[in-house]
Amino acid sequence: AGRFGEKVIATSIEMLDAQTNTADETLGFYEDLAYGDGTLVAVGGSYADRFTLSVSQDEGYSWTEIELPEAETTPHSRLDSVAFNDGLWMVTSNRSKMYQSTNGIDWNVVTTGDAPYALQLLGAYHGHFFGLYNNELIRSENGIDWTVLHSIPDGYTVTAMTSERWEVE
Repeated sequence: AGRFGEKVIATSIEMLDAQTNTADETLGFYEDLAYGDGTLVAVGGSYADRFTLSVSQDEGYSWTEIELPEAETTPHSRLDSVAFNDGLWMVTSNRSKMYQSTNGIDWNVVTTGDAPYALQLLGAYHGHFFGLYNNELIRSENGIDWTVLHSIPDGYTVTAMTSERWEVE
């Protein structure tokens, strides 16, 4: 699974025989997709002038749109990024809202800690969320308290993150 648009969701848990589904056109487009604990979460919006979050718990064969608390309905509102980290989901938006969930269905607005609003989640690895904020690479274990790891030099940008975790016996 990965980034996509044009209202088509393509998924494959084992990267074989991708399943494609056409989403409701009123939802706008999707920006990001993440998988964890048997759940796929897709986020986006914009053309719909509201946040869009859809969830699948059957490997992408069917999708359910989830209503978020305090969701924006202003023009060009969208959810930008989603990541899953050791049982915790995190979603960010272009309207300074962040959400967390432990199951991908029930979401809460992140309102405490030093969570930087309007951050872009890059992903999760080995117990940490990673993101970008004010041209700095940041990390968090809980999605609320963030630590700066590195300042990105002028003229450079980070747009994505990939990671693998190998268990050697």
